[in-house]
Amino acid sequence: MQKQQTVASRLTSSLHAMISALTTAHISKRVSEIYKALLRAAPICSPVCCANTGSNTNNRILCGLITVAAIMAAPVSAYSSQTDGTSYIIELRSKTVTVKAGETLVDIAKREFGSAAYRRLIAEYNQLKPNVALVAGQIINLPIFLEREKEFAIVAFLKGEATLLRKQETPRDLAKEDRIYAADIIKTGDNGFVSIEYKPGTVVNIQPKSELEFESIRCLPDDAVCELLLRANTGEFSSDVRRRDGQPTDFKILTPYASAAVRGTVFDFQANPDRMLVGVTEGNVAVGANNEQSAVGVGFGIVAAEGEAPGDLIELTGPPTFRGVPARFAAGDKISWWEVPESSRYIVSIATDAASNQIVQQIRQGQQVFQFEEISAGEYYISVRPVDNQGLKGFGTTQKIKLVDIDNDSPVFPLNTSRSGEEVVISVSEPDSSIGGYEFQIATDDSFNDVISIDVGTSGSAIFKTPSSGADQYFARARALLETDRVSRFGPAVQLN
Repeated sequence: MQKQQTVASRLTSSLHAMISALTTAHISKRVSEIYKALLRAAPICSPVCCANTGSNTNNRILCGLITVAAIMAAPVSAYSSQTDGTSYIIELRSKTVTVKAGETLVDIAKREFGSAAYRRLIAEYNQLKPNVALVAGQIINLPIFLEREKEFAIVAFLKGEATLLRKQETPRDLAKEDRIYAADIIKTGDNGFVSIEYKPGTVVNIQPKSELEFESIRCLPDDAVCELLLRANTGEFSSDVRRRDGQPTDFKILTPYASAAVRGTVFDFQANPDRMLVGVTEGNVAVGANNEQSAVGVGFGIVAAEGEAPGDLIELTGPPTFRGVPARFAAGDKISWWEVPESSRYIVSIATDAASNQIVQQIRQGQQVFQFEEISAGEYYISVRPVDNQGLKGFGTTQKIKLVDIDNDSPVFPLNTSRSGEEVVISVSEPDSSIGGYEFQIATDDSFNDVISIDVGTSGSAIFKTPSSGADQYFARARALLETDRVSRFGPAVQLN
């Protein structure tokens, strides 16, 4: 009783608003007629949708409001309410009954809903006249209305500009921890990165200049299948589709001309105005376009152009290999990797997690050298992914790194060198005993794109052995390790004679 009254209080205002909106639409006459019939029937409560509402007339009228609102919303299957911080959805389901010999709509209304007054509602729901003669064996549909929690995903990460578009609300800036409901749309700006997480653990990453609509979310623990449906208007996305134990996940992304359906897969998705690109790095994806479907397995990608069937499978490019990886990086430092054949460019991402769901910086470039910008000190992950000439992203390489701050007020520390055969002694010219140590970097050219990095103690001295079959020349430079997350600038580079 108390629960039903709470439901009544929560839904009354939103259902009245729905009736008001519907009466101004093209079906206003139909709504008016049924609404009047509803009010006449209000004192009688339907056992199908209004069990245990008690004798309170308002509760009974509310039951009828739910009935007429859901009926008039057909073919839309649900209506939502969010009035007290908790979101619910009234979902329309159908129950069928078989007409017995001699039965009328009045008989069915009395048996199923407890009142002959519901005869008109049943007739309207089945698009029949109220006094129609029924035939034995005829199937009559009856509405059933279920209340369930309105499901949502969570904005787990946000960087840069992103906008939330929600029906009947003014567009606003997206915020971390926002709830994302069915029919919501997220648009990212030029530098916007968004990570959305569903309750089963599925993650969707939205890249800059993208627009994604969350068309359907049906994934409660007791649902037979977790159904997640997205509509990509434009942009780039990646997803890691997970599932609860014993509950399959049906995850699908749609575009105006193609679709990608997956079940437990890590994949990339790109929606362009004239084609869709899908690359699979774990599991498999079914890509459909122009009434044809192709299965895309791990390590392959596919392109579906507008108005055409999915193209041939394309093998994804392999992961790059980093060259020298120093113990730490600061603004201006570089990291490089070996060239990946058949790649036209690379996507370099700096993220706070190994899966690159929380990206703090990302660039696209053609060269195999990346220069760090100023980022807050801490532990990060750098990921490099090759992109082929079709635009398909290949397998990536991820490396955990440490970023530190530069103290521009600290003095620099020049180096001295002396050679004895293949060994070169490298030492700080004037070591400071108050400094805990130094970082030496050695490279084959003074650009220091590919370095060997070693840490030395307070003595500021180390021995480097030049291999006889190595490069013709080597360069070295040093900086002071002031604190665990703070270093000095590099001193001038010296050539190892």
